Amino acid sequence: MRSFSALHASRSAAMFSLLCLSALVSLAPTVAQARTQIPNATPALSSPQNKVQTPASEAISAPIAGPLTGPAPIQARPLITDLTLKTLRVGNLSRSYFSERSNHEQPLPLIIAFHGLGSTGSVMSKYTRLTEIAESAGFMVVYPIGTGLNIDARSWNSGACCGYARIHNIDDVGFIRALVKKLVDDGQADASRIYAVGFGNGGMMAYRMTVEAPELIKAVAVVSATLDVDPKLVTQARPVLHIHGTEDPYLPFLGGVPDKPMGSSSSKPLLSVPSQMQLWVKANGANPQANVLNIPDNANDGTSVVQFSYRTATDPEAVVLYQVKGGGMAWPGGAPSADIGGKVTANLDASHVIVDFLGKH
Repeated sequence: MRSFSALHASRSAAMFSLLCLSALVSLAPTVAQARTQIPNATPALSSPQNKVQTPASEAISAPIAGPLTGPAPIQARPLITDLTLKTLRVGNLSRSYFSERSNHEQPLPLIIAFHGLGSTGSVMSKYTRLTEIAESAGFMVVYPIGTGLNIDARSWNSGACCGYARIHNIDDVGFIRALVKKLVDDGQADASRIYAVGFGNGGMMAYRMTVEAPELIKAVAVVSATLDVDPKLVTQARPVLHIHGTEDPYLPFLGGVPDKPMGSSSSKPLLSVPSQMQLWVKANGANPQANVLNIPDNANDGTSVVQFSYRTATDPEAVVLYQVKGGGMAWPGGAPSADIGGKVTANLDASHVIVDFLGKH
């Protein structure tokens, strides 16, 4: 597999550059002004005191406290959608995230939304419309920002990938733990309802958080992602939603070595999406036989969607996979991405599907 530097100079940058440019132009003034003030989350690597270490094992083996059934209904709330840049000191780094400008009166269910490789949180919010959709359903959304040398092109250390964060072993798990603690301590987030959502490398980070901090994350939803940690660590029952295109050139649906690697430090073939789903099916004790539903093809855009739902005795949607036939590495229902990532289906709105899934858990 090619090095990250080679990929960054060619494929990954190309896939995300059009998205970043088009989205940033139309961002609200608050975000646009904040963009120039994003602290450099890059430590001076030549200075020993600034090096960031990740513990050899951060896996949590604590048992789950009770079944994940019957959550209280989430109340709708007025739309805020006014994101502002905030910072949080974590070890030797000043980390950044986009969140609501104003505080709210009571703790809310929290969605942690991880942007993709070569992107940032403000772009993800604009591209996916997740903020508006989630807030209207009663959630709070926070967009943490990865690390990297370029303000608008950050990455996450999701295990074997990606980019600057992986090369320098950035403790992103520690960052998210600290961020959640702050939001809970400030009375903004409901500690019992913390959810991880991500796209691409961000989805891989969402999976890592779910595996290594299962006591923190109640459910996870990813788009165009892969499990980037040891599959043997998938042992705790957590609801999972996965959306993936069959023509994704970066993270192939059927696994194997990608045609266009995302900067992984390993040449080991990727696990197929169906195999990953079976890991979560087993962890949840779900029926391995899926209920299959063909989503109506109303878009006539060369794609079609099939839903595979795996149920437990108490949850008919413990594990859900949406297979986007003909779809590429893209957020369904989002703004069109560069065509290097493949087709964006209009037969599915990922943000609505994700928020509905999390609301049931």
